[in-house]
Amino acid sequence: MVKKTSQGLPYFTYPLLNNYPDLVHFTTTRHGGFSNGEYGGLNVSFAVGEDSTLVAQNRHLIADAFALDSHQLLFGRQIHESNIRVIRQDFFEKSPEERYEQLTAIDSLITNLKNVCLCILTADCAGILLYDPKQAVISVIHAGWRGTVKKIATNVINKMRQEFDCRPADILAVIGPCIGLESYEVGDEVAKKFVEVFGENHAIIDRTYSKPHVAVAAANHRLLMDSGLSPENIALSGVCTFRNNDRFYSARQGDKGRFCSGISMRGISNSAGNGNG
Repeated sequence: MVKKTSQGLPYFTYPLLNNYPDLVHFTTTRHGGFSNGEYGGLNVSFAVGEDSTLVAQNRHLIADAFALDSHQLLFGRQIHESNIRVIRQDFFEKSPEERYEQLTAIDSLITNLKNVCLCILTADCAGILLYDPKQAVISVIHAGWRGTVKKIATNVINKMRQEFDCRPADILAVIGPCIGLESYEVGDEVAKKFVEVFGENHAIIDRTYSKPHVAVAAANHRLLMDSGLSPENIALSGVCTFRNNDRFYSARQGDKGRFCSGISMRGISNSAGNGNG
């Protein structure tokens, strides 16, 4: 990851995506915002109990840092499932209530629209950014352990193929900061679900601890590889949120805030309305 700052807001980008001048992408940290107390810093989630005014101000900070209108930032209301929403122009022609409904219970967003920033909220779960430069399609994925064993990454690649004729070999993927294998102790039932999907893969399930540990990043890397992405087109941040919760929120460390990752394609077409959640 490459650390940068814009208008006083610290964030990270990824070398794999930095060579595309019309592509905006970022992962925020827990620093630089209006949140205080147990949310301290840049909490971007409305769903964790913080004053919504402060969350809105934090989202405005992010939008300003990347020269976006805050209404261009779209967040699914994540529920740790594998539901996907494709954002087309007709989404912005719907009423605010209809847009809110369409973003409810959504853990992945896909679009080919310019000037729309797809965002994902995390605090130990894996946030995945996808970009197909050939078809000009972007996606974000929220992949906790539940979404991972439900193969949300696989489902998203299939949806990109079906809806936009994307070729997996053309798709670039980055897996952002998330809890690492060394820190992610799980129960036997969760370990069993990982074994059902990935087998006894020691890079994904480690039984050398007193209780099983799993690697969400490695599991999603495997899903992306199995979906046809090229190894050189997948990048992992390698940053554990649990061990680095001075920079990133970690739910396992007791943090209530959420940081976000986003991706957008700049362009002169496809105007967007208010789709904020």
